Amino acid sequence: MKDREILSLLHSLNRPTFKSLDHGFFKRELCHPAYCLVHVNVEEERAAEFSRRALRHHQLNSSVKRKGSVLRQRPREISLRGGLAKQLVHLAWNG
Repeated sequence: MKDREILSLLHSLNRPTFKSLDHGFFKRELCHPAYCLVHVNVEEERAAEFSRRALRHHQLNSSVKRKGSVLRQRPREISLRGGLAKQLVHLAWNG
């Protein structure tokens, strides 16, 4: 699927959070109140493990908290754009 097709699909789903290794999804212009995008910036082999753990962060542990945001997840930090954040926010975590 192409990126635009993915975004169209997300509009049709109920409370989706889409995770990808593609850094192109970490753009403010992709913020939309219908979904959350997560760029998992770790080794491919560890992506599933990291993405599950990051979504347990107390500021991201529900779809309501994540909705409208794009996230970049790194081993020691999660960066957040959109949603309730007016500017880039960095959340510390011990991934």
